[in-house]
Amino acid sequence: MRTFKWVASLVSIALGLLLAGCDALAPESSDVIEASGVVESVEIAVASEINGRVVGVQANQGDPVKAGQVLLVLENELLDAQYDQAEAAWEAAKVNLTVMESNVSSAQAGIEAAQLGLEITRLQFEQVLQAVRLEELPARMNSWDGNPPDEFELPSWYFSDDENIRIAEQAVALSAQELEIEKANLEDALDEVTNADIRRVEERLASAQFSFQLAQDLIDREVERKGEEAISDYLQSLFDSAEAELDSAQAEYEAILSEQGAQDLLEARARLVVAEERHQLALARLYQLQTGEKS
Repeated sequence: MRTFKWVASLVSIALGLLLAGCDALAPESSDVIEASGVVESVEIAVASEINGRVVGVQANQGDPVKAGQVLLVLENELLDAQYDQAEAAWEAAKVNLTVMESNVSSAQAGIEAAQLGLEITRLQFEQVLQAVRLEELPARMNSWDGNPPDEFELPSWYFSDDENIRIAEQAVALSAQELEIEKANLEDALDEVTNADIRRVEERLASAQFSFQLAQDLIDREVERKGEEAISDYLQSLFDSAEAELDSAQAEYEAILSEQGAQDLLEARARLVVAEERHQLALARLYQLQTGEKS
């Protein structure tokens, strides 16, 4: 930063003149005029709007300058680097914008394809629904002439399809809860068995039954005449062995049934089987009602 000074002079002259009648008191004439005053200077600070290292000075102290004249030259390497960085960021932003526009176009195409697929699926559903309605037509023609059990006091058409479906859904939910309860009861019964022989005998019987079924499936197969005797003899020996093991396991199980723990297990397993079948029947009835437009 350079400081330039301009000097302005302000002179105040005070002269005392005597009146014309006082010539005797006036001093002798002289070519020198005496005066008194104050000289003031104004300092003006010149600075750049940005920081930087000065690499050149275009004006000296005391030189006259004009508005817009270059006084100092700053190093511009940092500015050039910042400009290049900003330009690179601008180019990257344009590339990103192009990619985003491409992604939007792809997404729009995907949406249109999905909408087309949905419309095709809807048309296919309508076709299937029409076919189901045609198949149901004979049954619907006789829907008022049902054959309810004798224990029913109301006609078969008394409740609407929506009501029957709602009741069936409630029955499915209830049977599912009961099934979980019976599963828990069986687990409790298994935990309460103190005699380890009961569980061992059960597992032996289950294994014997499975082996017998395999042997039964094998021996029932047709065997070609060539080599039939060798295969048949071996299959018969497997079957006889499985049958003997099954008889022995069943006898051991029947002998242990006299214990209370075995009876509790038998009852718990029976209740679980009934609960499972009841749940499956409830589902089947619900699916039977949910046909056509109700499906």
